[in-house]
Amino acid sequence: MKNRIGSAHRDDKAHYEGLLIKIGNLLNK
Repeated sequence: MKNRIGSAHRDDKAHYEGLLIKIGNLLNK
């Protein structure tokens, strides 16, 4: 169970970082 929570947290972080990259790309245009 602990492993599932850890991997879900990693997925959330990757998703959040992906959003930051998209926002950064929009600002850089």
